[in-house]
Amino acid sequence: MLNAIYKEIAKGYLKSIARFVGARWIDPRDSQQDSECAVTEVDLDLTPDALNYLGAFLLLLKRHDPRVNTDHPVFQYLGEQAEARQDAAVTFTISVRRRKTAADQNRATDLKQV
Repeated sequence: MLNAIYKEIAKGYLKSIARFVGARWIDPRDSQQDSECAVTEVDLDLTPDALNYLGAFLLLLKRHDPRVNTDHPVFQYLGEQAEARQDAAVTFTISVRRRKTAADQNRATDLKQV
């Protein structure tokens, strides 16, 4: 029962910071990913508060992984929208593929658990 309450609180909070616009599956042949990937795009309108949380999350990731490029024009757009207190219209592209073997994962720069 407690989990159901937390779930409803999370749904209510997410509705206040993001508006789901739509989603679509992309044929791997039409995407820039390899053919072994399942690719979907999700369109969202993010409120300024959501943009601030996203910025904080990205800065945390940047601390642990230098590949995070917050100077990219997309992130500049998001920052400008947050400063202007305007919603940002964004598309998240999600690709799903099989993970490499454990030996290859040693090169990964995942966040380490403390």
